Amino acid sequence: MRKKDMSKLYLRVKKDILDMITEGKFSDNKLPPEDELARELGVSHTTVREALLVLTKDGVISKKHGKGSFVHQSALNTRMRIDSILDFITLLEDGGYETRLAQSAYGVERASPEESDSLGVEEGVELFTFERLFYANDKVAIKALIKIPKTYMHKLPLDGEVEMTSYAFVWKYCREDLVQSILEFLPTTAGKREAELFAIKEGSPMISWRELFYNIKDVPISYNQIFFNPDIMKLKMLRKW
Repeated sequence: MRKKDMSKLYLRVKKDILDMITEGKFSDNKLPPEDELARELGVSHTTVREALLVLTKDGVISKKHGKGSFVHQSALNTRMRIDSILDFITLLEDGGYETRLAQSAYGVERASPEESDSLGVEEGVELFTFERLFYANDKVAIKALIKIPKTYMHKLPLDGEVEMTSYAFVWKYCREDLVQSILEFLPTTAGKREAELFAIKEGSPMISWRELFYNIKDVPISYNQIFFNPDIMKLKMLRKW
């Protein structure tokens, strides 16, 4: 088997185990021993262990020394998990919605004191900005404001060009490889713009977050502000104990 195929084998085994869980093949929510799973799936013990490590990280199973591995249907049944889904399109699809993305025209504005401090740039520098709207069944579910220091832009996109993820956009137009982001949850209320977009009353409480995207050198590249429609976005997160 080619090396590339081998590197993906544990993902196939992960899916096979998930299918077996869904089909109810394990009694008392307990998995068989790893060597037994390996024989049944026709793979090595190491591959099974890799797959189980991913499932443990996802919260689908818990391993207890001397007792075995146990299945958590609660994790499988939980939708819109922000700890396991990275992009908004997939997050909405996981909630059972049909999705689409709309994008405003591109613009330029001056960095505020808070934005310049977060991005590590001088106050008042030019930021390349645009707004994205994520729809769920033709209703606006998420508004995202994206701001990138214009000096990072290797080329400017044409209006109408839409990339599905911040990662893809930054790579295409900034030639920066994003490796992580840090979120800060902020309490907020709907302004006039959000009230119109989300069809809610102005002043309604909303979930929002501020997100900074970093490159491999730990430089903040993109400053994003995200606003969630409270009637649609029921965000959940699994915490492993």
